Amino acid sequence: MIDQLKPAIKGIVAKESDRLSRDLFQFGWLTTHLSMQGVKIILINECKAESPSEKAFAKIHSVFAEFETELRQARIKRGVQLAKEKGRFMNRPPLGYRMENKRIVIDENAKSIVRQIFQLAGGGKSLRSISHSTGVSRSTVSFTLRNPFYIAKDLHGEHEVFIERCLWDSIRAKIPRAASASDPL
Repeated sequence: MIDQLKPAIKGIVAKESDRLSRDLFQFGWLTTHLSMQGVKIILINECKAESPSEKAFAKIHSVFAEFETELRQARIKRGVQLAKEKGRFMNRPPLGYRMENKRIVIDENAKSIVRQIFQLAGGGKSLRSISHSTGVSRSTVSFTLRNPFYIAKDLHGEHEVFIERCLWDSIRAKIPRAASASDPL
């Protein structure tokens, strides 16, 4: 937003102060920076802070917005850790797998596509060529070929693997760091 400011802009409208930032120091810097440029912040759901007590309350509001963010992050981190300890998978499984009763199982239809992706890559085909042959997006092909989920049984809970480690290793050795669509693997 700061980079997009033009001299003609005289105000920024936000619903509440925490829509601009939930970090107390960042919010302070932002309001100071904008006021130095003559840009007013208009908060629709908050009163304009004019008196010392109103300004103090606005700062307290920023402190609680930051606190709420940190509290949410701590809860998420605790939940992820607990899920890992229980062996639960937290994300959508990659191509070739699906969730069934909170367990990761092989999706037989997609499994054949994943095998085809690895076979074509092992044969030296480009990402674009593999994408065209399989009907899978180039980014999914690239992600699939780089994902250790296909060879590591306990990466995110227990699941069955169906790609051979030696094939995965040989393909990984061929993948350039920044592969373009037509680069051979």
